[in-house]
Amino acid sequence: MELNNESAVGEDINLEKDDDCKNSNSTHSLLTTNYDLPSSDLMMDTLKKSCGSLGPKLQNKTFSSEQTREIERRNGILMNKILAHNKRESRYGPTPVKQKLSSSALNRKRKDTEISRNNLVHNHSWLLLLILLLLDITAKNSNCKTIRNEPSKVINIYLLFIFISFIQ
Repeated sequence: MELNNESAVGEDINLEKDDDCKNSNSTHSLLTTNYDLPSSDLMMDTLKKSCGSLGPKLQNKTFSSEQTREIERRNGILMNKILAHNKRESRYGPTPVKQKLSSSALNRKRKDTEISRNNLVHNHSWLLLLILLLLDITAKNSNCKTIRNEPSKVINIYLLFIFISFIQ
């Protein structure tokens, strides 16, 4: 019978301690605040356990209720400082996350660059063809002796055009 009375007394003490913890301002604000940090969950669980939310088990009463409240208040202040320090961003901002592209996305990107390169070469080849035709027409119809006397320049231009057309 005495054991049951002691356990009932233990439950009363435990409930008293839990009520004291909930009434203290810093602890209550810490218990009701949600933090975004992953490590804050562990700290909050530790804080709840220290407040006596373990259930009807008999807890060690090394300190009085007033001393416990003071310790909890100081712990709450320190916890707020730690969490505030962890929430600060660096002065360069958050580090960008480099996204890894899938193989299909890489293949699409590679194909797109190849198509754009081919289009560019194709467009330039038509431009070179027009330039060659204009040079040929002006060389035949004008008194441009430099082009007529130096056919190697015209041949070099034709060879360049043939080379570009093979790149396609």
